[in-house]
Amino acid sequence: MPKKSEPKLTGPQWQARFNAGAEVAQRQYCDIFKFWRGCRYKPCRRAKSCRGDSLLCLKRSRWGLPRDVLYQAELQVKAAIPAHLTEPERLGRCLSPTSWLPDPAVRKRK
Repeated sequence: MPKKSEPKLTGPQWQARFNAGAEVAQRQYCDIFKFWRGCRYKPCRRAKSCRGDSLLCLKRSRWGLPRDVLYQAELQVKAAIPAHLTEPERLGRCLSPTSWLPDPAVRKRK
């Protein structure tokens, strides 16, 4: 029996689903790295989980982590992706912990 396909998503709908999946992944990374320990936002510390702006936590704290730890966390997040997700959510959750971040600024010496 053929599988019923989902109706075609428009650009904004696809982007909204992608962003929702990416936000879940960001929170998972923050929880894996336990950024809540040094967070200034009390609900994060109280819940021992990310409850605030996960992107801000990643931007602030990511640079102190070694590459192998980042890679292991990426594998852990990808392994936790449920099979029933649609393409936009799946792609959003497949992002690495550094994909949302700009490269560190390099200052030129004069």
